[in-house]
Amino acid sequence: MKNYEFQAKVVCYCYVFLLLPYSLRSANNDSKVQFIGGPKIVLDAGHGGHDSGAKGRIATEKDITVSICTKIAQILLESMPSAEIIQTRTKDEFIPLHRRSEIANENLADLFISVHCNASTNIKARGTETYVMGIHKLKENLLVAKRENQSIHFEEDATRYEPMLDTETPEAHILLSQFQNQYLSQSLSLASYCEEQFRLNHPGGSRGVKQAGFLVLHQANMPSILVEVGYLSNPTEEIYLASEAGQIEIAMEISQAIVRYFEEKPLALNIKGVNKINRIASGYSINSLNQELINKSTYQIQIAASKSCAMVQDHPAWQFVPQYDIIQKGELYQYVTGHFDDKADAAMECERLKQIGFSDAFIIKSAH
Repeated sequence: MKNYEFQAKVVCYCYVFLLLPYSLRSANNDSKVQFIGGPKIVLDAGHGGHDSGAKGRIATEKDITVSICTKIAQILLESMPSAEIIQTRTKDEFIPLHRRSEIANENLADLFISVHCNASTNIKARGTETYVMGIHKLKENLLVAKRENQSIHFEEDATRYEPMLDTETPEAHILLSQFQNQYLSQSLSLASYCEEQFRLNHPGGSRGVKQAGFLVLHQANMPSILVEVGYLSNPTEEIYLASEAGQIEIAMEISQAIVRYFEEKPLALNIKGVNKINRIASGYSINSLNQELINKSTYQIQIAASKSCAMVQDHPAWQFVPQYDIIQKGELYQYVTGHFDDKADAAMECERLKQIGFSDAFIIKSAH
């Protein structure tokens, strides 16, 4: 563990040293760094503030996304010096979904890129997905969109989204189709460039380009994508996403896709290109992750089991379980909660759960 922390610190120091001149450019203007004559790119770090997004064992989505977006901004300032990079947030604050696309529209942005982390009840799920606006009804796509759209419940007034939430209605179909078709071709190009980079370089691989009705994209008046950079529910991938090395690699991959998009777009730009990004990358000391930590077993607590994946949860004790996973084994669905490195910690939580009503709770071992 100490070795991994040392490696992370070394990477962090290298990162700060190499990119300090470019981060200083933004010091006097918080989240907006302006250079006249180039493209405007809006980087949107998903969630924030009281909306933490997906939660892993050691990290949260809101922290990872803002860190990756900041790294992308710094890399792009070096490879595209004439660009204007705008971040919807640079700190831990809540930004309503509609406000994120408004920021892009108000600045007449050329691209809108929203960065997120994925999650699943299947802890083996891994890899990246890049979404464009659409009304695709594939079940797994809808589940991802539904999870990310949950952010509206943290807003004071979510009624503005009601016409688009039920994709089965004719009104929603018309609204989503309008936004989908306007910039679909350009959005698909950028999304495919991102997934190509992930397929070649991301340890979890690429799960492809997909379409779904993400509210954060639906009013962006420019090519826009939502990137799921990996699964926090996968213990191994969570370590990668939370590490400085992993975040730098992901930022490099997204930056390369953006540069390629503008290189192939008929627009006069001062772009130093992908080769420049590769030279930046070669300056980083990105060490391999500590395999001992990755392979380490964790403990979970099984609180219930059922032959149905939709078990009735009418016992009042369920309100004291902040988060749980459903794991299918044969004909049974196991309801499990928690991730503990120390079995003693798991035992304490197991005892608490028994006292509040889960009398049959017991500890299970979850190998990564």
